[in-house]
Amino acid sequence: MGREERGIVPGWRPWGDWRRPESDFLDWNLWSNWPRLFRRAGVPTIDMYETQKEVVVEADVPGYKPENISIQVTPHTMTMRGKLEASRNEEREDYVLREREFGEFSRTVRFPVEVRAEEARARYKDGVLRVTAPKVNQGGIGARDLPIERE
Repeated sequence: MGREERGIVPGWRPWGDWRRPESDFLDWNLWSNWPRLFRRAGVPTIDMYETQKEVVVEADVPGYKPENISIQVTPHTMTMRGKLEASRNEEREDYVLREREFGEFSRTVRFPVEVRAEEARARYKDGVLRVTAPKVNQGGIGARDLPIERE
């Protein structure tokens, strides 16, 4: 970009000022921001990555108890379901602000490669659920429900 000099009273640039919003809009990457635009409230955000031997999924689930989360792994997908209960079930009319979410969620993600569902593991620590599934070179079994281990 060129250098712009500004004085006490900026010069009138009818086309320069008009192009700035257009330029900002065109620079904004719709496709990379698409998931954030339509993320449902209450559905955990995840990171998924591969190592040489396995696929790892890390989900932020603060406030959830491991016994209120279920995970099913197939060779191609992982489905997480969870339930977060309200801290208090009382009806009150004097709330000034109530933002904490509660309810149920279900989220399915597709693995980038085939995994061995029978060897997948799930661990929960400090509000983060970590699922590891070894990659396969040959066919594996069908779906498997995972128990969650506490650390």
